[in-house]
Amino acid sequence: MHRKEKPLSVISLLQGHASTETTDIYYDSSGLAMKERRARLRAELETVAGLLRTRQFTGLMGQAPTPAQVSDGLTIFFIPGHEKGLWGCRNRLAPDWPGFEQRFTMGRKCVPSTNCLFCSQCCVFEDSLPYLIDRHAQIEESLSNAEESDFSSSLNAERDVIDWLLANWDDDRAVQRAFGYQQRHSPLFPVDRAVFEVLFDDSELTVS
Repeated sequence: MHRKEKPLSVISLLQGHASTETTDIYYDSSGLAMKERRARLRAELETVAGLLRTRQFTGLMGQAPTPAQVSDGLTIFFIPGHEKGLWGCRNRLAPDWPGFEQRFTMGRKCVPSTNCLFCSQCCVFEDSLPYLIDRHAQIEESLSNAEESDFSSSLNAERDVIDWLLANWDDDRAVQRAFGYQQRHSPLFPVDRAVFEVLFDDSELTVS
C-alpha cells in the first residue's frame, strides 16, 4: 500500500496494528517516503534532546497510588513475570511527551514506552524504582558502546530524568531497597523498546 492511497492511521487500523509506527515500517518504501520518515524521526529526536536542558520529571511521584488516583482510573503497567508495577498513567488519551504528535493517533490509547518518563501523565511509585535503576544501567551500557548521535542525546535525556527522580526521592531507604531488588532480579526492563511496547499492550491493569 502507498501513503497517497490511504492515510497511515487508516492503514494501521485495517492491519490491526497497535501503533502506526509498526505500520510505517511495512508500507510505502519509496525513496520519498523513507526520506519523510527519517525527517520525522530526526525531528522527534531533536525535541527529546531538548529535555537535556530540563533534566527533571514532569509527572507525579509517590510511595503508592492514592485513593484519588484510583478513583480517577489510574492505569498501572506490569511486566509479565514481575510482581512490582512499572509505573502508572493518569490518562492514556492525552500524552504530552516530546514528539507524541508524530507517533500518537488521536482517539486511541497511547502505547506505554520509555517516552512515559517525559510525560506529565506518568506516575512513578516506590515499586517503579527498581525498574528505573535497571533502565539506568541499560542506558549506561548503550552509551558506552555507541558513538555520539541523535540517539545518544535521547538516551542522555532519559538518563538525566532517572537521575533526577532517584536524587529527589524523599525516602533514601526506599532507594536502597530498590537497588537491592534490582540486583537480585535483574534484568527487569526489556532492552528492545519495540518488545517493551508490545508487552504492555497485553499486560496492563486499570486500577478501579
